[in-house]
Amino acid sequence: MNIQEAIRNFLKKHTEKRRWLKIVFSLGVVVSLITTAMMTLPARAQTGVLVCEKEEHSHTDECYEKVPAAIECAYAEKETHLHDDSCYTEERVLVCEEDHEHTDECYETRRTLTCDKEEFVLLHTHDENCYDSEGNLICPLEEHKVHVHDASCYDENGELICTEREVRDHPEHTEECYETDEEGNRVLICDLPLTETHQHTEECIVPEHEVLICDREEHTHTDECYDSSKETVEAFEAEQEEITAEDDNTVVFEGTAGDVRVTVKADKDAFPEGTVMTVTP
Repeated sequence: MNIQEAIRNFLKKHTEKRRWLKIVFSLGVVVSLITTAMMTLPARAQTGVLVCEKEEHSHTDECYEKVPAAIECAYAEKETHLHDDSCYTEERVLVCEEDHEHTDECYETRRTLTCDKEEFVLLHTHDENCYDSEGNLICPLEEHKVHVHDASCYDENGELICTEREVRDHPEHTEECYETDEEGNRVLICDLPLTETHQHTEECIVPEHEVLICDREEHTHTDECYDSSKETVEAFEAEQEEITAEDDNTVVFEGTAGDVRVTVKADKDAFPEGTVMTVTP
């Protein structure tokens, strides 16, 4: 091969290489332009115009309020009742039959039960179910335990000195609690109160929980919240252009006097260039 053929082959290969470089570069420019155009498209062109009147909102911790643990038990409505002085009336009765000037010794005080409530005791002892996680008592029931008089409840003469009322496990009166009087009437002679026992279970406990206090509706915009029709999009774009044009032709003056802030918007042509607003209290 002579030198002239070598030169011709080099130029031919070089020309083909430049042609491919031009093609590749041109394709790259096209892809870049398309990508840039897609990225700069406004959101409304991809999803339409937002026409949903609802505001987007997802509940956060601030939307909830903590409610402490509590006990909601039907037994809380059962009232323990043991007769006290308020359940009786006292009357001074003459018991002396002698004909003389009566003294205090001639009288005795008689107590008459006037209370119409039946004596009842709800037996209950506080346990772990009666306290919250911080050790606070949340049980609405009073503690009442069985008490049977023993030797420590009497003095050396056998007189009862215990001030605590005797309470036994006595859910109902039995035949031994009654006797028949002279007229054949069945009379209750038992002085023990009726009792019922209750210890709280999991069914009685309402654990600590949260309640929703937010009055806003949870909502996330979906495709149904947008209108992508041509008419709506064009109307939206026209409105935005008017707003932009108005902003471009508007000047804003701001001033402050103490805690008062004043803002004035006006057409640019309304004031000469360099106008400064001063706010005087």
